[in-house]
Amino acid sequence: MAEPIMGLTFEHVWATLQENAKQQKETDKLLKELAAQTAETDRQLKEQAAETDKRFKELAAQAEARAAETDKRLKELAAQSAETDKRLKEQAAETDRKLKEQTAETDRQLRERAAETDRKLKEQAAETDRQLKELAAQTEEKYRLSQEEYAKWRKEREKEHKKLEQALGKLGNKLGEMAEHLMKAGLVDKFKALGHTFTKSSPQVVYLKDTGAFGAEVDILLENEKTVMAVEVKNTLTIKDVKDHLKRLAFLRDYADNCGDTKRYYGAVAGMVISESARQFALKSGFFLIEPSGETAAIIKPPTVKVW
Repeated sequence: MAEPIMGLTFEHVWATLQENAKQQKETDKLLKELAAQTAETDRQLKEQAAETDKRFKELAAQAEARAAETDKRLKELAAQSAETDKRLKEQAAETDRKLKEQTAETDRQLRERAAETDRKLKEQAAETDRQLKELAAQTEEKYRLSQEEYAKWRKEREKEHKKLEQALGKLGNKLGEMAEHLMKAGLVDKFKALGHTFTKSSPQVVYLKDTGAFGAEVDILLENEKTVMAVEVKNTLTIKDVKDHLKRLAFLRDYADNCGDTKRYYGAVAGMVISESARQFALKSGFFLIEPSGETAAIIKPPTVKVW
């Protein structure tokens, strides 16, 4: 046997080397296992990265498809909106055209009626002027007549003049009756269509003041339990007639208050011939406007109905 060196024997050194070799093998084994685990981890990370990239591409493709679909839908909605706007503009233009045609026709009819009234007035004036000229000529002739003949002539002229006045009076009354009859035709039913149901209709209603003096006269008075409609009828309706009716309604309201009458009072004006200025003033004053329409009458409701 060899001698021990510094207290170490060969067996001890050999055992140490074997132990070191064993530990080296263990270390190499651990390193290989770690390398294998690292490779597996790297493979899994690559697979996850590839899967994530695939999913991201799919999501991106879906987002792009949805964006394209949304853009398509927005374009379709824009086209539909443009079509709707076009149709609305066409409908508005058509409505405006019809309103202009109706307004033009109404103005034409009013002008024709005004022209006809003016023609009749001129004819009546010409006839009156002719009669006056005849009377003037006859007046000159009377001075050449005897006193007896003059008295006879004057009596005959007075008789003819009286007949003429009676005829003119009857003509005026007849026109008034015609206008009132035309405005009464279906008046209650027409107001019912506008939401006013009247159960009583009275012509030529006269109101007296507390002193017994004349207060006001209403051509046509329509009534029910809660409301009263005072209608003023004229052959030719003027702005002055409308203003007079405003005063008449104020009087009726005071009269009703003094009598404890709580009914709501409305006003309406009617005319065979109505100028455009009188028409606009009446509607602006809150009156219902009644005008001829064929063989009957039409009622125009004002933009804002005035209540007394």
